Amino acid sequence: MEIQYRAALYMRLSKEDQVNGESGSILTQRRILNEYAKENGFAIYREYVDDGCSGTNFERIGFKQMLADISLKKVNLVIVKDLSRFGRDYIGAGEYLEKIFPLQSVRVIAINDGFDSLKKLSYQMLAIKNVFNEMYARDISDKITTSLKAKMQSGAYIGNFAPYGYQKDFHNKNKLVVNEETAPIVKQIFHWATQGLNPKKIAERLNCKQILAPLAYRNFYHTKRKINDQICKQGWNAATIGKILKNPVYLGHLVQGKTRKVSFKLKQLVPVDCEEWITVKNTHAALVSEEDFELIMQMRRNRTCHKQGSFFNLFSGVAFCKACGRRMSSVGSRKKDSPINLACGAYKAGGIKVCSNHFIEYRVLYDIVLQSLSKELILDEIEWASLVSRIKEKCRKKIEGVSEDRQVQRLEKRGRALDALIGKLYEDYSRGFLTEVRLRKMVIQYEMKYREIQDVLQLRKHAENVPKDAEALTRVDKKILEYIERWKHLSALSPRMIANFIHSIEIGQGSYEIINGRRRKEQKIYLQFQFEK
Repeated sequence: MEIQYRAALYMRLSKEDQVNGESGSILTQRRILNEYAKENGFAIYREYVDDGCSGTNFERIGFKQMLADISLKKVNLVIVKDLSRFGRDYIGAGEYLEKIFPLQSVRVIAINDGFDSLKKLSYQMLAIKNVFNEMYARDISDKITTSLKAKMQSGAYIGNFAPYGYQKDFHNKNKLVVNEETAPIVKQIFHWATQGLNPKKIAERLNCKQILAPLAYRNFYHTKRKINDQICKQGWNAATIGKILKNPVYLGHLVQGKTRKVSFKLKQLVPVDCEEWITVKNTHAALVSEEDFELIMQMRRNRTCHKQGSFFNLFSGVAFCKACGRRMSSVGSRKKDSPINLACGAYKAGGIKVCSNHFIEYRVLYDIVLQSLSKELILDEIEWASLVSRIKEKCRKKIEGVSEDRQVQRLEKRGRALDALIGKLYEDYSRGFLTEVRLRKMVIQYEMKYREIQDVLQLRKHAENVPKDAEALTRVDKKILEYIERWKHLSALSPRMIANFIHSIEIGQGSYEIINGRRRKEQKIYLQFQFEK
């Protein structure tokens, strides 16, 4: 009895295969498969297409649809252009071709490889062909990994989406430029953080202003989809703010290569040791200064703590128990004029078995630190004038381009790196790792970047004798004077002051004595300033 075949025409094209041109395209595969089915009298049930899907696994939409129709007995013949279109995992491909499909009475034909599952001779070369197909996929994966690493080392951004506050350059998708719509929001987040607001409070402010969180913004502007209610309800949260505040991308630096694939066959990513991360500095415009970023990092290390009411513990993460070294924790007090004490965290958690009852009134510690800091900042008028003069001179040198040498050195270093990359491309081409079309395209891109650097260096050379902006110097002088005045007369402490000046505070055990019928407490406080450390 002659079998009536109902053919499935399966086509696949991965992104890597697209460099092979028209011969590997879906259109070409469709033409070849339809002509073959027509010439051999096979009835076509349906075409199944996976465009842009890797052959290293079988988690493909079109392939799964074909399997579903096979299980329903709608298809009993699968035709592919060659076995590599079926898959590049020799173990998985062999499982389907030698076990699963034979049990389901499904015939498989690979036209260009001369494979027909009805012919026993076809199986003699099957394993070898599948191994070669997998070796090709492994080689392509290695080349892509090497190419991406080279891009990251040259300062190119390879992420799918730009970080919040930036967007990809329309002329160069591997370069970040400032997003004029979201950059002010990022700057505001950093400004609030320098004022001592924790991520939770910053998130609450942004939600009150009904500003779209990064995920909702990306969902609406990048995918052009309507924002669903679930994403809107999520809004900003402390975790999102925390990620922004510690991301060096806002300093103008790129830190990439933090994860890698377990295998070219799997999509799972594993973290990479921070020593192996690829960091390239000054690749794009910064949204926060180095000083503010370091200040925020210091303040975040000195973890803030909020209690009932409006109490804000300035000394959280800075004050420690002298005896056991544990952090001092805020606790309630029976005194009306000083409702908060700082007590040893170990004693608070485990009692006298762990440590003794170290505590101090928060108001008392606040006054001690304020007075000590004021004494350190006491200068006469001559000393203040000298300090202002030194600061002005430092700022003036920056404006007048004394620091230009460092920027020139960075540009020259980048130029040398591009030279090396171009040489590596020609080496890869000579070894057959790159096609001529791909080589030409990449060389043009790198050459354009190299010429841009050379143009900038030439402009800097011509601009050495150009008079600097006198108005900018005046603005800086005014700003310095305003800033100095703040420190001449300290009336209160702030999180920024604590982070800038205080390294640690150690609280000793207090003791009491009776003087004139009144109990008097004696306690040692060990205060260490940042400049002493």
